[in-house]
Amino acid sequence: TKAHRRALRIAMNQLSPAEAKVLKSMAIIRYKRSKDGRKGALYLQKNCTAEIRVYNRSFDADRWQFVGSAFQPLPSSTRTVLHEVGHAIHNRPSRAAFCQYEKKLKALQTRIRAYNATVKKVRRTQNRKLAAKLAGESKALERLKKEVKRKGERALKMAERGPVIDAYSRVIGGQSAPTAYGKSSIRESFAESFSLYRSDKAALKRLLPNVYRWFRGQGHLKAMGR
Repeated sequence: TKAHRRALRIAMNQLSPAEAKVLKSMAIIRYKRSKDGRKGALYLQKNCTAEIRVYNRSFDADRWQFVGSAFQPLPSSTRTVLHEVGHAIHNRPSRAAFCQYEKKLKALQTRIRAYNATVKKVRRTQNRKLAAKLAGESKALERLKKEVKRKGERALKMAERGPVIDAYSRVIGGQSAPTAYGKSSIRESFAESFSLYRSDKAALKRLLPNVYRWFRGQGHLKAMGR
């Protein structure tokens, strides 16, 4: 509906230009409901691609609840959407790593196909010069396979945690997450802290002053580049 599109624009308008850039080429898709019917929104990533799904439930509470200051209230759905944007931000390094991996893998597969085609040609023509070139190409392919494997392992490692979550973990230290839901994991803690920072700075500053200062100093964005 028009009201729902407005609520989504309000959520997006809370982001800085650098944060919004993380969402470039990422689809934000509207769905009626999640599989379990309980989620308001969901960040989904498959290797190099990702999307944010926004469900009907995200907007249910907008009629009677708000977030932020009572003098400048924001729709309740703002926090729900920004929570998923938080996941997109801390997962940005892993997406970049998977993109590099997929690019190298595609190049490897192309060279393997060319190599196999040449092998068939050598068998058919008995071309010695071509056969000599195959020996060098075989060694190059082995090196490329190892490089692709390293990039794949790096991408998987980043997907498990990543530099943004590592940095956030150091900042929050032994303190509790800002919300009950954030206590379920360090990733959810980050997403909840980020959504509060962009929708209710005063609340985050009161709950986790160190985390508030870290976000204000763009610590989350600096960590993405590591």
